[in-house]
Amino acid sequence: MTDFAPNLASTVTSLSFSVIDGNMVPLSRALMELGPSIQSLDIRFWEDNTQKFEIPLSFPNVHHLELRNFNDQVPVKELINRITANPSTNTLQSLHIPHVNHQYWQLVSDILSINNLGAKLTSIYLYFGQFHQSEALVTKIMDLCLDLVDLTYTFPFPKGQLNRLPPSIRFLRISIGQEEWGVTAIDLLQFLKANKCPKLTTLEVETRDSSQLENPELLSFFKEVGTLIISTRWVHIATSYMTLQFPASFI
Repeated sequence: MTDFAPNLASTVTSLSFSVIDGNMVPLSRALMELGPSIQSLDIRFWEDNTQKFEIPLSFPNVHHLELRNFNDQVPVKELINRITANPSTNTLQSLHIPHVNHQYWQLVSDILSINNLGAKLTSIYLYFGQFHQSEALVTKIMDLCLDLVDLTYTFPFPKGQLNRLPPSIRFLRISIGQEEWGVTAIDLLQFLKANKCPKLTTLEVETRDSSQLENPELLSFFKEVGTLIISTRWVHIATSYMTLQFPASFI
């Protein structure tokens, strides 16, 4: 990547790269030129800033940002600040952070507050690599991200936050589990019956307790209102997934 990076055309709008061992200077120089044209940016394995990886002064057209495997030793906040610094040109609407280590929840929370980013986001994807819960992070999302259309949060969803989901939500992917972890199958059923998110078209539920998806009342309701798909995938341990496609109006 770094060998040809300086020759990347200024018309490149989508860029995905890994910050790994090697000379990052050519890539940094290329980014300096590409900053104004990039619309989708995916940075992986940004865990060590000894490479002196440089960040363009601005990204006026980035609408989607994906950060994989980063930590608090790299200038993630500076990157976000440069993308969102100018309110008149800030187009960032989609933030995806797969494989979030629970040690960096506060960092993710802080990112949402930079230049009022949370208020501009319509899509958030947070996939956690370890089984922990952070009600503070979900509370922050509910407080700031009032226009979300697409939310993925693959950790037990805090019970008290379910009814705070914005009515603009169309796609929702959350985890459910036992009472002590947060939202249960019954909580989810009550939430859906209350029609808190009238625009919801797709619901994906995952759980490491398959009995949650076997709740007869939940299954009966789901089969009445939409198309239901249940499957099991192997991600570290067996995880059961359920996808429900709703019609335009299901209640």
